[in-house]
Amino acid sequence: MAPRGKVTLATLSAAARVGMKAGDAFDPKAIGALSDHISDEMIDAVAGLSAREADDLLELAQKSLLLPNTYGRDFLKQIVEITERARLKGLEKRIQTEIHLFGIPAVFEPGLTNFSDAIMRRQYNKYAAQTRKTAFTQGKPPKVKDAYSWALSTGSAKGKSRLKQLLGDDYIVQLKALRPKGVLIDITSREAIEFGRLVRRGPIPYAEWLELKDSYNSVRRGTLGTFAEGDHVFEQHVIRNDPRGNYIVDITSQGPTMVVAKSPHAARLLEGRGQKTPYIHSIKTQALRELIPYELVQHFSPQQIWDAHIEALKRAGLTKMPPQLIADLQLQFDLYTEAFRRGGLFVSDINYRTAVPANTFHPSKWKPEWQ
Repeated sequence: MAPRGKVTLATLSAAARVGMKAGDAFDPKAIGALSDHISDEMIDAVAGLSAREADDLLELAQKSLLLPNTYGRDFLKQIVEITERARLKGLEKRIQTEIHLFGIPAVFEPGLTNFSDAIMRRQYNKYAAQTRKTAFTQGKPPKVKDAYSWALSTGSAKGKSRLKQLLGDDYIVQLKALRPKGVLIDITSREAIEFGRLVRRGPIPYAEWLELKDSYNSVRRGTLGTFAEGDHVFEQHVIRNDPRGNYIVDITSQGPTMVVAKSPHAARLLEGRGQKTPYIHSIKTQALRELIPYELVQHFSPQQIWDAHIEALKRAGLTKMPPQLIADLQLQFDLYTEAFRRGGLFVSDINYRTAVPANTFHPSKWKPEWQ
């Protein structure tokens, strides 16, 4: 059967509008709001259909335009179902393969459409029902978040409390730190031993970490990179976003790197295999980005940036500072401040302290000091 034409945004939008009018299911005031949702998202969903499915959809859209009272509501129902199905499939593909890394699978149902945990499911269903009820009374389309998105932004006290019980106090960090870098179900004894060996070496050049990781994974058929991370002792985002320095050497690729656990879940699995991580990469990175935001790096003094590194390491679990790590970090900061001076900027000597006063980072005091 020859295709009847191309399913375009204009066709979908026009057919959906008459479908809404003919469907008689919504208040007239809601038609404009719903029409705003006839967007490229629907085109993307249609692009995933087979040729036969797309052809049938176009036929229904054309019928909806010609005979809205007969076909309008059927078309609207079908296009909404197609779009929702594609959205959930995309969400599942994006997150489901990553989510094991943080030990979260037991919390969600497949597809992240709801929670498998009974307490969280009750809280989420209550939120969804209230959202739909409010939207209906206002004549607006309901905008119900999926379970994963709601978990990040839940205002429910019971929901927050339960997530902390399930995932720990840092559950927000775990959810936000999802990365599409493989699935981690468990760690083998051999992988844990290799991790411990790398940790005992202390700081190594970043390039060496990459070679060791690739070599181990190739020879041992392991997945070292799914639970371990080579963490730059001097955070890369500081250097990359700071225009004040005039660098003559690359202080990132060859800079000292600590091999640590990627996430809290990885740390727990390693501990179960008898290996302790110096600190947790995702927590350290998140802490530094909160203390020194990307767009504000150039407004913080080198002393503040040093203090922020020490604070981030402590928040990530490094309670006792290894002498070699501190020595390597000092060397990086020496190169960092030398680049300032080479650029004609005056920099006061840094107090390389590891005991930063607790109130230093209070929101009322922690402000950019560089002028």
